[in-house]
Amino acid sequence: MRVVEKKENEDKIKAIGTNQAGDAKLFKEVYYERGNLGPRDLLVKVFAVSINPVDYKKRKFAFLESKPLSDKNPMVMGYDASAEVIAVGSQVEFFKVGDLVYYSGDVSRKGANGTEHIVDERIVGFKPKNLTHPDAGAGGVGSAAIQLAKRILGLHVVATASRTDTVDFCTKMGADLVINHRNPLAEELQKHDIKEVDYILNCYDMTPEYFKQIAHLIKPFGEVCGIAGFEYPLELQLLFNKAVRISMVFMGGRPVYKVDMETQHKYFKQFTQWFEEKTLVPTLTICEDFNVENLIKAHEKVESGTMIGKYVLHNVDKF
Repeated sequence: MRVVEKKENEDKIKAIGTNQAGDAKLFKEVYYERGNLGPRDLLVKVFAVSINPVDYKKRKFAFLESKPLSDKNPMVMGYDASAEVIAVGSQVEFFKVGDLVYYSGDVSRKGANGTEHIVDERIVGFKPKNLTHPDAGAGGVGSAAIQLAKRILGLHVVATASRTDTVDFCTKMGADLVINHRNPLAEELQKHDIKEVDYILNCYDMTPEYFKQIAHLIKPFGEVCGIAGFEYPLELQLLFNKAVRISMVFMGGRPVYKVDMETQHKYFKQFTQWFEEKTLVPTLTICEDFNVENLIKAHEKVESGTMIGKYVLHNVDKF
């Protein structure tokens, strides 16, 4: 009788993570239990993953971790990914083994910085056929918002940037006008005979000073949206007389609170169509191999605030 010994870590997922909150240099190779799939879960083989501000904020503060961090329960980030389905839960409806997918994951679960990943199918879409895995794994709200506002909604789009290379990138994404956010916004807009705007999307921290400028520029009955959290007290009265609507959007809200999750799948279905029609273009600017050294470098770059487009690590499956 032949005895086959089980390899160490055979039933675990190999990833890059940390067992404590803090600096990016804490990243190391880790293994964690694969566990059982939930009814709507997919087990995927990851090919590419991008780094977002939520990654370094999660790394620094370990928010939405349900259990204490340890060597057996490391914190693993990585929320925009491109992958292949290799197993499905008992009630999966949308996907089958072999399907190529892309998604923005659930920050309350382990992320995709590993060779395999478990993700709920309701926040997953079919990868656009015309995109490579690195392109599909590249998220990026600001650059995508410029494209959507211009090419889908037909708006006159004003973006903000302060460096020549970032101005050029915003223009490439479709912005009609790019102003310098380091100067008073009203003065920048007045140079182009613009006094007010209908909509404002703020993709950076909403500071009190910036909020005052936004309140001055938004038209009566306009809309203001913030996606980077509201960490400071804001004087909402500034918007009251104008009857302005203010929204806080956290893309992870649906999977974290298990509310209306299939809407995210529907969004990805629409995005796939727009990418395949070439109405939208990917935002990838840096692509390197997935390893500990490069993940540290990517976190430090994104956290510096100087990133243009998306930083993607690929060949994750070969890690």
